Amino acid sequence: MDNYKELMNAARRADASGDAEGAARLVQMAISSEKKPQQTQDNANIDFAKSVVSGGQEARNLITPRIDSNIGTITPEQVQRIKQAEFQDKPAGERFMIGAGQGFANLGRGAGQIIREGMETVSPQQKTLSDLIVPQQTNNLADKLNLPTRQDISRNRLQEQYINQDKAATAGNVAANISAFLPTAFVPGLNTVTGAGLTGTTFGALQPVTEEESRVKNALISGGTGAAVTKGVQVLGNALKQNQTIQNALKSKNTTFDKSLQEAVDAGYVVPPSYAKAGGFARLAEAISGKAKTNQLAMVKNQEVTNTLGRKYLGLSDETAFGEGAINEAKKVPNAVYQRVEKLPSITKTVETPSYDVMGIQTGVKSTKETVIPNGAKLLEDLKNTRFEANGLYKKYFHSLDSAGDPKIYAAAKKADLKATKLESMIDDLAKANKQPGLVKELQTARTQLAKVYSVEKAMNPATGNLDAKAFASMLKKGKLLTKEAQAIGKFASAFPDVARVPPSGAGNAFTNVDYLTSLITGLTTGNLGYAAAPIVRPIARYGILSNPVQKAMANRTYQQGAIPGLLNSSLNSKYAIPTLQGSIIPNLLQNNE
Repeated sequence: MDNYKELMNAARRADASGDAEGAARLVQMAISSEKKPQQTQDNANIDFAKSVVSGGQEARNLITPRIDSNIGTITPEQVQRIKQAEFQDKPAGERFMIGAGQGFANLGRGAGQIIREGMETVSPQQKTLSDLIVPQQTNNLADKLNLPTRQDISRNRLQEQYINQDKAATAGNVAANISAFLPTAFVPGLNTVTGAGLTGTTFGALQPVTEEESRVKNALISGGTGAAVTKGVQVLGNALKQNQTIQNALKSKNTTFDKSLQEAVDAGYVVPPSYAKAGGFARLAEAISGKAKTNQLAMVKNQEVTNTLGRKYLGLSDETAFGEGAINEAKKVPNAVYQRVEKLPSITKTVETPSYDVMGIQTGVKSTKETVIPNGAKLLEDLKNTRFEANGLYKKYFHSLDSAGDPKIYAAAKKADLKATKLESMIDDLAKANKQPGLVKELQTARTQLAKVYSVEKAMNPATGNLDAKAFASMLKKGKLLTKEAQAIGKFASAFPDVARVPPSGAGNAFTNVDYLTSLITGLTTGNLGYAAAPIVRPIARYGILSNPVQKAMANRTYQQGAIPGLLNSSLNSKYAIPTLQGSIIPNLLQNNE
């Protein structure tokens, strides 16, 4: 019975305040509680209230016969709990829209307050003693226009407290505030620090205030926040934009280098981070691994790649070891063509010379034969000797301990090369003169193959079978490399000479004395014998930074900001950034200041 009285008393209060729908629901709950007295707990009444369909005016008519002055009271907190339960039962989208409506309503309430306070300042209402004892019907225009007072705002805050605590409604409120600020993005000058300060001040002044709050304080807080947010956006946005500008300039500057690095990695070569201009993480890994040892390991790996490309250059299998045998094998096919050249006879011409007696009178004509082009055997012998001479000079220039790099030896080798080229031209002429044009084409193919063989001979160390990539770099400068494999070797050696060199003896050893010494010192100082495994850390780091995935990552540089800095850059330099941040930050700041 007590619960019935509390509900009816609440219905009477709701009816007096003009809330007909709420009063009708409370009456329905009271009737139901009278029929089912076991449902007396607040939560049960709330659940039942959500199941009652209001009957409109018909339900309102139920109030009159059921209310009397002796009914007990129901607390406002209980009424709020009923409203809160109904609100939370709504879908998130509907709660979002309610929150958005609240955000726009607050601007209207604040504007209404400002108008009321202005009207009351211009024409204050005089109240008599009787008005204070017995309130009379007001003739105040502000009251007739239903403009809110500070007391109204206090009641609204209390009644809408559960809305402010809901996440979906809060999101809607923020969206409404942002949309209120967004038009300022299209007004010249409002995206400046001063303009944003004025916008923030206006927004703060338009927020409704209670009796304990200050509109001036709100305006100052909003204006200062708007100016500070704008300044921060400008500083950070400019910094991110400048960083991207620097990255773009760096990309343009490194275009040639990046192309060489990409081609080297695509060919199978490896480049340590310090030579690849890699980032900080790769440089740190290189420091851990030991730069000198990392370079040596890179040389070992790169020598294998150079030898492999050299075999492809000559058309040899990957299993073929470089040496005199491999060179002779590569010469077999072109030598067969030159054997046919050996059988070509020489080209001669008849020269007639007049003969004279002692008196100077011509007595006849003497015919003699003169060789125009020597026979094939003679030309090939001369070519063989000239090539041998040139190759010997090049080997001395590239590999000799006492004469490597001597310009005189290089000049002599070049002179021999020119002589060999002239002899090859004479062989072509001999084949044409002997009416063997097919042999001319075969000679061109054979000559190309022999040129490859001789270029490899120049670069090969006969003792080890390793090819010196620097020799290919020298030939590349002269335009003598014929295929992409040889060009890849030459380009790599030109771009990264320090790690294209033939590795020194012992460079393939994975561990160094430093590795062992580091683990020994660490184990002794910490007393942890587990550090005995420390030597393996540095080799792992070496092989890691020279692995194919890491090498491809270093070669495929984009010069773009990371995902988060890039997003910030595009967002903060958008004309919508400042109003969006103002609409997100300022209302929450004012709410926390209440």
